Amino acid sequence: MGELIRVIFFGWSQGARCLWEAWSQDPEAPRVVGVMGGGSFPEPAQGLPPMLSLEDLRAMKESSLPDLALDFRPGGPPRPQDLPGQVEWVPPRVARLLEEL
Repeated sequence: MGELIRVIFFGWSQGARCLWEAWSQDPEAPRVVGVMGGGSFPEPAQGLPPMLSLEDLRAMKESSLPDLALDFRPGGPPRPQDLPGQVEWVPPRVARLLEEL
């Protein structure tokens, strides 16, 4: 088994929740390491991915940074300038396609 892909979500939506639930059931699926603001993220609840800030990301060691950032914010802006360069940015239009799967 290869190394798991680490993902953060920008925003929270029904599609993001469905992806997170499906991935959390599959040991070889990507791992959601956190959610950054936007959307209707519920109050912190046990089992849901943690809320993160850009400061949290900047504090992470390079080896623990996520590989992908999926943007689920409605009409999300372009890639945040403070997002570390090695994190692959997946824009809102692509994230919406994932929601439709």
